[in-house]
Amino acid sequence: MDVVGLLPRPHLLRFPVGRAHLRRDGDEVTPIDAGHAGCGARIAAYARAAGRVRRVVPTHFHEDRAGGAAEAGALAGADVVAHALDAPVVRGEVPRPPPPLEDWERPPHEDALRRLPRGGFDRPARVAEVVDGRGRPGLRRRDAGGPCAGYTDGSIALYLFRSSGIR
Repeated sequence: MDVVGLLPRPHLLRFPVGRAHLRRDGDEVTPIDAGHAGCGARIAAYARAAGRVRRVVPTHFHEDRAGGAAEAGALAGADVVAHALDAPVVRGEVPRPPPPLEDWERPPHEDALRRLPRGGFDRPARVAEVVDGRGRPGLRRRDAGGPCAGYTDGSIALYLFRSSGIR
């Protein structure tokens, strides 16, 4: 795992496939995305060393973003937060649909899937909070007028209000 400090607050954790961002606000740390299966322990350990972890937020249900959510949440003692449209997949209630890929995207995608351990997901995550982009500041659905071009119907973006100057 590579750790890249991004100023002023976030850190980027890079894995062979996927990544996680850690957002720090005071003594709280929020992992945004959770890498693939097997990344959760490293994310939780790094996040706990940086502060108190209250939530893990996968931006969408793909393996390289939500694969380690169950493990990271359980080990950090944190809730997993997902969009209402992606939560059933993150919970393991419905199968993950294949991504809509252009022909040129298929070879790198298939190569990435081959490098994922155990098919990508640790186990279904217990989603403690479901958001819809309307009721919680900072979370927006891709079609809510914000700049989030989503991969899934429930893709979300997190606006970092304090560090961006947006109020």
